[in-house]
Amino acid sequence: MPGTIISELNFGFLPDYTAKTVTFNSGSNTTVSVFAGFWAPGADSFIQVDDFTLTKL
Repeated sequence: MPGTIISELNFGFLPDYTAKTVTFNSGSNTTVSVFAGFWAPGADSFIQVDDFTLTKL
C-alpha cells in the first residue's frame, strides 16, 4: 500500500558520522521509497544524509 511505513529507526544525538542500519521485509512490494527525516529537539539542529544502500538478504 503506498505510504505505508514498513520499517523505521529512531535515534538520538550522534556527535559524528554514524552508519545506521534498518532491516525490513518488503513483502510483496516490488518497489520501496526511502526517506530520511528528523524530529528536532526544540533547538537549532539538522540531519545530514550522505548515502543510502539497499542490500538483499
